[in-house]
Amino acid sequence: MNSWSKYLYPASSEGMNILYAELLQQMFDDTLPTLEESHQIAIKTMLAFILQELQISATR
Repeated sequence: MNSWSKYLYPASSEGMNILYAELLQQMFDDTLPTLEESHQIAIKTMLAFILQELQISATR
C-alpha cells in the first residue's frame, strides 16, 4: 500500500475525519504563508470550524 491508500481505505469514519483534518492542515500550512493576513485569519477560522464539527482537537 502506498501513502495515499490510507485516504482511500480508512479504518473507520472517525479515522477518515482525522485523515481529512490532517490533509487540510497540511494544505493550509503549505499555503498560509503566501496569503494576506485577512485571508489567513479566514482560513484558520474555517479550519477551526471544521475541526469542531468533526469533533477533532486542533493539532497546532
